[in-house]
Amino acid sequence: MKISRSLQKLVKGAAAVAMLGGVFAVGTMVGAANLEKPKSVIHVVTFMWADGTTPAKKAEVMAATEKMAKATPGLTRLWTKGIKVQGPKPEYANNAIVMEFESQEAFGKYAGSPAHKEWYSVWIPARGESRTHDITNSTNPAIRRAHVAGSLAKARYRWKLAAGPSPDGPATNHAEARPA
Repeated sequence: MKISRSLQKLVKGAAAVAMLGGVFAVGTMVGAANLEKPKSVIHVVTFMWADGTTPAKKAEVMAATEKMAKATPGLTRLWTKGIKVQGPKPEYANNAIVMEFESQEAFGKYAGSPAHKEWYSVWIPARGESRTHDITNSTNPAIRRAHVAGSLAKARYRWKLAAGPSPDGPATNHAEARPA
């Protein structure tokens, strides 16, 4: 029996599609099997610059960010160039600092470290507003409690850094020091 040329082309095309589909399915299964859920911590800061922050000051903040990252034990990766950053205001336009810590322990030590405090002295005057997101796959509650304690220490440090009145005395929260 003779098969027409158009039917032969159709059969060959269907066979090629089936073969490519099989390759895709195997690739998908291999990729899913290799999915990692690391125990590292990703610290994401999205922000807008304070009014009047000059390009030179922005460059100084980014240089200080890199210096702090290099001096922080357990901080393994740093990203400073946002591609798409969503924020509550258009001024957030792709401003982000993202850090990866090797563990929750390393992340917990970061907030009160000398390198972090030095960085804050450059960062806070240039930062208008920010949002922080900390992400991990680890479920260690002891480390989470330690980070909450570190966050409270960081908040106290912010109060001391800016000038003006505060509920605790002469220092103030940096947000109160800026006009709305």
